[in-house]
Amino acid sequence: MTSETQPMTLIKEKDYGTPAAHSHAMVTLEIDGQSVTVPEGTSIMRAAMEVGTEIPKLCATDSIKAFIASPLPIARGKIYSLTVSSPVYGVLSATTRVPGNAVVDIDNDSRFSLTTPDKGQADISIFVTLSALTEGHAVRVFVEYELPVANPGTIFTEEIPLEITSYKDCANFEAQYPRVRRRELIGSRELWRFPLENYRRALVRILKTHEGVVVDFNRVYVEVIQTDEHLYKYYSVVNGFQDQYSIRVDQPNYTNIQGGLGVFGSFVSDTTVVSSTLASNFPALGCTD
Repeated sequence: MTSETQPMTLIKEKDYGTPAAHSHAMVTLEIDGQSVTVPEGTSIMRAAMEVGTEIPKLCATDSIKAFIASPLPIARGKIYSLTVSSPVYGVLSATTRVPGNAVVDIDNDSRFSLTTPDKGQADISIFVTLSALTEGHAVRVFVEYELPVANPGTIFTEEIPLEITSYKDCANFEAQYPRVRRRELIGSRELWRFPLENYRRALVRILKTHEGVVVDFNRVYVEVIQTDEHLYKYYSVVNGFQDQYSIRVDQPNYTNIQGGLGVFGSFVSDTTVVSSTLASNFPALGCTD
């Protein structure tokens, strides 16, 4: 028995520039003498492509997709390679080094503040020893809670902010949360500090939002995210151009794919449970606004 291998062909999909809008309201417009009807909220760029008119664009595209290697087993500390053969673009290749495990260290005063925030006095200091393969990292703190009577069986999660930027009242404030940052030195511990007051305000917001409802706080845990050099570089380059006060047309690009564009990288996440038992409520943290 014989078989033949058919060569793969490249299918060029139409790039509409922006995602499709979903609306029951329809809008009819005329582009280059051609009438087109599209859902309300559709960009002019996409509407033009609907009738075959391509508008030059620099950064807009709807053709970029992300592919995640799952459930492919990934071993920490290993190097993985990607090779793609294309009849049009030739051979494209890239590599990534998967970061190893992180070690979390929380001192006794910080641990006491996390487990009993109504009695604690110290800000929450979290020391992290990163993998030698880690370029960027972030530390996040979460508290889990349930509403056993109002919504039994559902787990809710609240993240603790690094900084509260605008405070209106107990249930309403704007905050900044941890973002990926570059490691300081190989072999040294990274320090992340969360003000105790921010933790308290996050808990009070939960109690105020669900006022009159039984709230059971289950646990508080720390999540450490580590990225390889390629994901970190892409993250930092792109986010470095997100300036709210100006409009830029020279949006940068980063790629580690030889012969092509895109990012082939890796990240890992480690979770450390600080306490699996918290008080059902914190009477000393009542809203004073």
